[in-house]
Amino acid sequence: MQHCHGNLQRLEISKSCDNINSIVLDYFPMLEVLSLESCENLESLTCSEQPHPPMLPFRTRFQLKDCPKFVSFPHGGLHAPNLEDFRIEDCNMLRLKISDSCDSMKSILLDYFPKLNELDLDYCVNLESFEFSQSPRPALHSLRCFKLTTCPKFVSFPQGGLAAPNMDEFHIEDCKNFRGCNKLEFPGKQCYASLRRLDIMSSCDFMTSIHLDCLPMLNELLLGDLQSLESLTFLERPASPSELMFLRYMELHRCPEFVSFPQGGLSAPNMQELWIMFMWAHDACVVVAMDKKRRILCLFLDLTYAD
Repeated sequence: MQHCHGNLQRLEISKSCDNINSIVLDYFPMLEVLSLESCENLESLTCSEQPHPPMLPFRTRFQLKDCPKFVSFPHGGLHAPNLEDFRIEDCNMLRLKISDSCDSMKSILLDYFPKLNELDLDYCVNLESFEFSQSPRPALHSLRCFKLTTCPKFVSFPQGGLAAPNMDEFHIEDCKNFRGCNKLEFPGKQCYASLRRLDIMSSCDFMTSIHLDCLPMLNELLLGDLQSLESLTFLERPASPSELMFLRYMELHRCPEFVSFPQGGLSAPNMQELWIMFMWAHDACVVVAMDKKRRILCLFLDLTYAD
């Protein structure tokens, strides 16, 4: 496929072209329907290098099914604002990024992505929720990375939470209407024993507390511009005094209602970097307990402090 097909509007490839590992979309500027099924060696869809994600021409339907080696869309993600029908099935290696696209999309059925490795959604202005059509809901065991940025109408995960027990990284930013629950149990009482990085920025305006029990392997915690966050807590106080053994980096900023670490302090003996900035509307200070080697042992909040 090395020639421009300027008038082609529909391209369907099924159980064919096993020598194709990439399709260059520049060659199909008028394409409205793209259907790829059982392309054993297809790895990616690409576009010529551009400073911004290219706008893809699909107007009616995009379908990708049973392409076991397919990994990625063009650099910058899938930018297809005119797309009406979007389906992906049985693409075990897929990393999905949708950016500034699909303005008509209000919900995503996660049933279509049972083997998804990475889900990255950026500026989907009408997206409201993720859902499952099946009951009971299947767990997304392959999902390692979840990012949701600037989706102003996004409200909720599926009822009962997002079941992704092997997730490594969770990032949500500029999604102020997200209502996971008032006390984020991340979310819906799911335990994320593999999660190593948690970022929540300018989102979740209804969230008052984060329960750390669900995050035993956490390495990095970044919380910023959370207007209602009051506390970091443990639902059940662990027997060991070192609750967050793996936490190495923590950043808290612009959380004006924050009033407490867990009772007895937040113990993080392996903390390497700590940033606390522009926090409280009232007088308070953080008391940091260190050992002789100046390692951070525990964090306390003193609300009686005054200049």
